[in-house]
Amino acid sequence: ITPNEKGTRVSFEYKTSTDKNYASSTLPQAFEGKDSLKITFDLSDLKTNSEYLFRVKAANKAGDTISGDVKFSTWIVKDYDGNVYHVIKIGDQCWLQENLKTTHYADGTEIPNVTDDKAWAELTSPGYCWYNNDSELGKIYGGLYNCYTISNSKVFITGYHLPSADEFTILVNYLGGLEKATAKIQDASGKYWNLDDPNVQIPTNSSGFTALPAGYRCVNDHVSYFIC
Repeated sequence: ITPNEKGTRVSFEYKTSTDKNYASSTLPQAFEGKDSLKITFDLSDLKTNSEYLFRVKAANKAGDTISGDVKFSTWIVKDYDGNVYHVIKIGDQCWLQENLKTTHYADGTEIPNVTDDKAWAELTSPGYCWYNNDSELGKIYGGLYNCYTISNSKVFITGYHLPSADEFTILVNYLGGLEKATAKIQDASGKYWNLDDPNVQIPTNSSGFTALPAGYRCVNDHVSYFIC
């Protein structure tokens, strides 16, 4: 947008391909100056799995300028089991806000649920479990998957992949380094993190990442056990 020093108001107009009329969202502030500005809109309550048309309108004393229509599509992020996930964009990366809880790969291949401590320790093939083998905890914290589950070429959700160490480093650096990033990614509801520990920063979840302490299943001397 180039305001040309005329106090420009900017609206984002959008509709599905089957709607007759545009809905409109207008930014609250007017824009001044003569330099080109990048304008960003956050929209909610859009229909899933739909194609939309959008255009931008800039209005000032000189009149209205309306861009041509551009298409975008919405979709629902869902695993094979039907669990739905929300997506948050942080910097140039997109992350799921919930822990993975699928019991299948995206192609429908089942991942075995292994509850026995000795059997888990001796696994040389894919397997998952819920923390303490409690499926109710799995609804909150997601599943625990062994290394064989994540080291093959199969994906869990079509269009998404497990993050690499380098991708986590990009996230941490974008959020200001490890110390600051830790507070910015943790769920801030007060339900899940031990805030009585003086070494724990108060979570803000300002990034929207919403990390939860899911625990893990440790293997020692051919036996496995859960650690929170």
